[in-house]
Amino acid sequence: MALIYKGSNESWGLIAILLHWILAGLLFVQFASGIRLSTLNFSATKLELIDTHQSIGSLIMILVFVRFFWRINNTKPSNKTLPTFHSLISYITHMMVYLLLFSIPLLGFFYNWLSDLDIILFGVITIPNIILIENDEIADVLIEIHFYFAIVLMTIVFAHICAALYHLFVIRYKYKIFYRMGFKSIKNKS
Repeated sequence: MALIYKGSNESWGLIAILLHWILAGLLFVQFASGIRLSTLNFSATKLELIDTHQSIGSLIMILVFVRFFWRINNTKPSNKTLPTFHSLISYITHMMVYLLLFSIPLLGFFYNWLSDLDIILFGVITIPNIILIENDEIADVLIEIHFYFAIVLMTIVFAHICAALYHLFVIRYKYKIFYRMGFKSIKNKS
């Protein structure tokens, strides 16, 4: 039995599905670490958690770029049977998620650079400071925006999960929304 790697009218395909679920898992770790960071006083533990948070955030940004380019260059499942209102809300929320997933890590990068800090990924790769000025006031504003954008993203992700559960348990397979992002949809039936 062959697997469907690219998107089709019935499935997002293996690559998009893997990226979706990996990103979902990483986002929950990122949300938890971000919330924890906001409660910690300055300490060695906080510095270690910041490094982990930065590393995972950078990985998320890379995977989102890959997912976005994969999405625009592949077939997407058809939404023709979905009510127009559902399609519109889905499109708007997905675009908001992409925008936030691009901007939140960038805000974190700029915060570090304006604070005259390098970014060290997983203790191995150093992303050097590319900004030649230090400005703690702007950095503080950027980290505030970073935090509030993350709250907005968490809210949208929660709504996304609710919508997915609605399609799974209430509507069931009427539009096959939940099915298309599941691993059963990638099995070639021919």
